Amino acid sequence: MHIIDLLMIAAALSADAFAASVCKGIACNKQRFRAAFACALYFSVFQCIMPLLGYMLSIRIGAALSAVSPYIAFVLLTLVGVGMIRNEQSSSPSSDHRSGALSFSSMLPLAVATSIDALAAGVSFALLHVHMPSALLIIAVTTFALCSSGAAFGSLIGSRLQSAAQTAGGCILILMGFRILLSHLLA
Repeated sequence: MHIIDLLMIAAALSADAFAASVCKGIACNKQRFRAAFACALYFSVFQCIMPLLGYMLSIRIGAALSAVSPYIAFVLLTLVGVGMIRNEQSSSPSSDHRSGALSFSSMLPLAVATSIDALAAGVSFALLHVHMPSALLIIAVTTFALCSSGAAFGSLIGSRLQSAAQTAGGCILILMGFRILLSHLLA
């Protein structure tokens, strides 16, 4: 597989993480650099772990894993999105409910949900005999760059649009979950 192919795959795999980073940036509009680094780190680590896991598991349970992964992603993204919307609607404007947006308990399910497709890519990489160290490095660097940019952009939007942007971010995550589920069901 050529480097151009890996770059295109890395960008495609990072698309959900980029959108989630924008949402996190919106939630953390006063912590722009912290949000950018946290999102980039969480998402790039999981975008590397999942293809490696998929690569290693492909021989044993590849078909079964790819059959349930869209459902897992749908549930996780929907839960995180609903949580963002509920947090925004239940908080007063003066409260600082955004401080937990970068917590481990908030970021972990989002990082896992947005990297489920990378698990399936790892299964494909095994079948295509892709050089995994190169693939993982390209995925990590691409994801880190896109997610840090996305979170910084989201924090700019969030400082201007406040609660509407937080609610929109939650809706985007829910829609991402539905898109993953529908593309699986219609395939």
